[in-house]
Amino acid sequence: MSEQLESVTQDTEIQDCAEEITGTLEAAFDLLLDRRDRQYAAAIKPLDKEAEQLAQESTAISEAAQNLEALLPAKAREAQRQADVLLLAGKGEEAQAKIAEAREAASAPQTMTQRQREITARVEAIEAEKSEVKARCDEAFYSEAQQIVRATERGFFTVLMDGIEEVLLPTHLGRNTNTWLNLTCDTRSPEWRSGTKWYGGR
Repeated sequence: MSEQLESVTQDTEIQDCAEEITGTLEAAFDLLLDRRDRQYAAAIKPLDKEAEQLAQESTAISEAAQNLEALLPAKAREAQRQADVLLLAGKGEEAQAKIAEAREAASAPQTMTQRQREITARVEAIEAEKSEVKARCDEAFYSEAQQIVRATERGFFTVLMDGIEEVLLPTHLGRNTNTWLNLTCDTRSPEWRSGTKWYGGR
């Protein structure tokens, strides 16, 4: 009975160890992904804020331009009327200033249109900057992932698989071909397909 309990305990310990290995790799992947996403979010935060401000400015310009377009003819007539009054009063310089003010008001829609073009160009530049930030974050993710993958490969192949081979080679199991075929997952398994994908093309 005690031998059975000991065997069950040992089996549980091995199972716990196997699950811990899987859990460690899942945690490592989650950590890598979280680091990449947080770095990206922090880097683009000021860009998103600027883009939002530009969008609000563009909307305000569009609304102002519509209102101004409706008012411009009346403003021009009123400016001309005021200029005529000043001229009749002998205030030629002030009349000219009033006409110049009216011309400046008339050119406001063009100024607004130019500003909207500038906003559009900046928003496009922001999107390009965000793409560059994403690329940098992905490169950092790749570099960090490489460290974990290669450490895992070292642990799996060099420590575990080569270690098992050294233990089994001198035994009767080591002379049995099926031992090596059955040690890893079979050829129909997702694990085998993944391994073939990653190592088969090299």
